[in-house]
Amino acid sequence: SKAISNDNTFVQKLADQPTSGVGNLVEAELAKESARLQALQVQQQLATQALSIANQAPQVILSLFKRQPGASSDFVAVQIAGSVSA
Repeated sequence: SKAISNDNTFVQKLADQPTSGVGNLVEAELAKESARLQALQVQQQLATQALSIANQAPQVILSLFKRQPGASSDFVAVQIAGSVSA
């Protein structure tokens, strides 16, 4: 009777192994995909910031060439040269 009970317990545990094994694989895959998604989101944020910076650059360069009221062209050239070296 005790041996049969032990056998039943063993068989039940053996039968549960595929289920728990699949559960562990699903959890591991979920964690992997979650990390991948997070990495892609960070890449997207960085790309958005890079585009924002790249879109600002032409405006900054154009502002260097805008003539200021009352300024001579020599003064503007000195400003541009100073901005480039800074």
